[in-house]
Amino acid sequence: MRICVYCGKELGQGEVCDCKMSVQRRSEKKDTPHNDKTQNDNYYRTGYTKPKSRLKRKWERFKNKQSARKNSRVNRRQTQTGGIREIFNDIWQFIKSPVESIENPKAYTMLYMLILSAIEGAIVGLGVFFVTTGASRSVFRNLANIMGLGGVAGYKVMLAMLYWAISGMICAVVLFLIYTVVFWLIDRFVFRRHTEFLSIAQRLVMTTVPMSVFVAVGVVISFISTTTLMILILCGVFVTLILSYIALSDEWSVFPPSKVLYSMILGYFVLFTFICSVLRTIII
Repeated sequence: MRICVYCGKELGQGEVCDCKMSVQRRSEKKDTPHNDKTQNDNYYRTGYTKPKSRLKRKWERFKNKQSARKNSRVNRRQTQTGGIREIFNDIWQFIKSPVESIENPKAYTMLYMLILSAIEGAIVGLGVFFVTTGASRSVFRNLANIMGLGGVAGYKVMLAMLYWAISGMICAVVLFLIYTVVFWLIDRFVFRRHTEFLSIAQRLVMTTVPMSVFVAVGVVISFISTTTLMILILCGVFVTLILSYIALSDEWSVFPPSKVLYSMILGYFVLFTFICSVLRTIII
């Protein structure tokens, strides 16, 4: 004799119970997909679902981890700056409002900052080349050299320009890293703060833009003298120092201004000591 598991009614051969719970159970079984029948039957009968195998659980964790990494990379690309066009847009925004750009830096990536430093270094390297050699800065003259109309001497000038541009890129990247490390160490040991290295770099990366802009103007405007170009380079250096002070004084605004000033002097002293030591080894 069969009985209903819900109401206890005795049932004959092939008879189904018409109590409320039985009707509801049969309706739910009809709505359930066929491939989940066994799992749902187990659930309704015992409240227990067969656990997944260990290998299957590992595979699902692996897929979830890969999906999370992919989403993280997509979000990072959307939130972080990058690209040559973005670099020139930031430089243009800096030219329009330099102090505001320094006081409110963007979340630049380290690769972005190194590329920006390399571009600035190439421009400054070309400026130093024209100052030290007195070579012609005429666009048409350099175009003629590229086309081979200047002969062997023209090609030598082009190779020298390429050499100075690449050297400037390497020097700019190295100096930017040393520049950032010096003030990061001052932040850590003088001010007893634990600011991230990337945060200090983001504040300092745009401070060197004026020097490259001044040099670019001097190189493009070929009719100005070499002396004027050298003066533009020096002006760029002074503006860089001023903007560095603005950037870090904003970062250290809670400390006494005198302490900030002397810390900046210490940082400049260490930086210029390094630069002069390198130049001394080259000259001697």
